Amino acid sequence: MRTNYQPEPKPLTMIFMPTAVVLDKESAQRDRIRIRLNECGVLPICFQDEWICLENINFIRPAFAVLRTDSYEYALRFVNLAKAIDGEFPIFVLSDRKEVEAYIRGNWLTDLFFSRTSTEGQAFRKTLDLIPGEKSGHLGPILIAGSKQRKRLLQRLPLLALSREPVLITGGKGVGKKSIAKAIHHWSIFRNVEHLFIDAGKITGEWILQMRRRISSQEMPTEGPPIEIIENIEKLPLPLQAQLLSLLDFADTGAADRLPKAPFITLARVDVETLVRRWAFRKDLYHRLSVFNVMVPPLCGHAEDILALADYFAVYYGIRCNDGICRLSDTVLDAFTDYHWPNNVSELKACVKRLVAADRAQWQKIVSDMFAAGPNGVRNNPFVDKNEIRDYLKCHKDVSLKQMKSMYVVRVEKKTDAGRPVEDRGQLQTGGGIVGYQLQVHAQQGQGIWTGLEGKF
Repeated sequence: MRTNYQPEPKPLTMIFMPTAVVLDKESAQRDRIRIRLNECGVLPICFQDEWICLENINFIRPAFAVLRTDSYEYALRFVNLAKAIDGEFPIFVLSDRKEVEAYIRGNWLTDLFFSRTSTEGQAFRKTLDLIPGEKSGHLGPILIAGSKQRKRLLQRLPLLALSREPVLITGGKGVGKKSIAKAIHHWSIFRNVEHLFIDAGKITGEWILQMRRRISSQEMPTEGPPIEIIENIEKLPLPLQAQLLSLLDFADTGAADRLPKAPFITLARVDVETLVRRWAFRKDLYHRLSVFNVMVPPLCGHAEDILALADYFAVYYGIRCNDGICRLSDTVLDAFTDYHWPNNVSELKACVKRLVAADRAQWQKIVSDMFAAGPNGVRNNPFVDKNEIRDYLKCHKDVSLKQMKSMYVVRVEKKTDAGRPVEDRGQLQTGGGIVGYQLQVHAQQGQGIWTGLEGKF
């Protein structure tokens, strides 16, 4: 008796293609890019509007983005905003304009790639092959620039990092001197070595002796204590200035001179050269420290930097606080460019944080109140950042989830009661929800609950 034989169905083989978002205002160019990506085994998702494209980068997390533009300003803004979503997100820029090419090829940010729009075939595929499939995990500080002055400054940093000579970073309060120092250290040959900031007012003769012993031992920085960066060098007493000068001279002589060195970095809030003319700072030490002098410009009078940083912070904190991209209104941006920003980038960051956490309908009132109150009106912002919470969820298991959440909400409550407007109190619910969510996620992953509670509240 015959039976109907039916072979077992073969399992389906799933072929996963890398996806890429494509941003181009011209439909004809988008179609050409779509065909070229398909030929290279990439699934393109095309967009005409940059903000919709950024939203999709945030939610679908493609392998990379392709931007086709001949506008330098458009390329600058898109790169900055995409890096706010993910600092290691690869961006492939197609353009026929030399200014755009110079910006991408000479950029201080990582994972940027460039090719001419007309490039096709093997040359196009070779550029795609340069895009890494996995993140390196060695992301340094994300530095944002809009003005030509600030862009020239940031383009110098990788070269300064490769130098053995001292670097003096000068600028007013909140301009980002520490971020620039971190970037120089990150690009140096000792990027994997921990670095610490030490205030010059706390330096003692014992500290200088310890540094001299480290140099005498011919100990490689990778094997010893962290590399220390001196801030507020103008506070260093005159007797210690002579000892520091002797230490620098000692480091450049003998066997120690043959060891690889990271740049000796110092920070100053005031013009040290002015102190030299007033006999408040040694001239020889100033020239020794300022072989490379980096002057960080303030935000006042630099509208391009204000707009670039404001958009970056809005996207960055919008994703990490509200799980979506926040776009500042033109009214808010106009108010930002008219303000003098006495505390510079740190004040701008705090202002954007508060707007992101507040209701959009209240933005104009919040901005008016903050600018009327001055920089002190921004400083006590009770915003809760998920990254800040994540940094503390490391080791200790002796604190319960309920205790940790209560302690963090109390911290925010104290800031709110210290003179903030009444509308800020609604942020307590947002903060508490973020805390609870982060704790649950880390508890499920089997990670620690909380570390470094002492002194934080």
